[in-house]
Amino acid sequence: MAAIYRATGSGCDRSAAMAIFPWVDISPPSPLPALQELPQGLTLTLLAFFCIWAADIGAYAFGKLFGRTRLTDISPKKTVEGAVFGVMASIAVATIGAWHLGWAGAPLSGMALGLLIGIASLLGDLTESMMKRDAGVKDSGQLIPGHGGILDRADSYVFTAPLVYYFVTLLLPLLPQ
Repeated sequence: MAAIYRATGSGCDRSAAMAIFPWVDISPPSPLPALQELPQGLTLTLLAFFCIWAADIGAYAFGKLFGRTRLTDISPKKTVEGAVFGVMASIAVATIGAWHLGWAGAPLSGMALGLLIGIASLLGDLTESMMKRDAGVKDSGQLIPGHGGILDRADSYVFTAPLVYYFVTLLLPLLPQ
């Protein structure tokens, strides 16, 4: 516990740990304080991937449970309900990331980035599905069985990376501190 307190330099981690584990003087280490110490490019790349994964997982889970309305013929298992929840999951992750990174205009700046990433990741998924259908293949490879191949893991990032870059370099500096 004391090592975590010394490593973060913050009393709030110790207070939170003692509230959760009052009988034991240990707590699980938090990866969040270390994000601000990483290079900005790596931090933004990780944030983009976390938003994409949240969108994918949220859309899959919510669509599987509550999805009734098909989104498109390109990918028949995708539902409107899943897509909306996936975008909302991306917004939630980006909002937490923006707040933690101390961005100007947080939480609104995080919500805007999450919306962009959520929509772009869905478009990346649909574009890759369309390419696979045109090629007549179900999966883009066998490296990750059951997940459609490696291209399915990277298709969304191809669409979101430029948006994240321009959002952070062009729009974020315009926001008042």
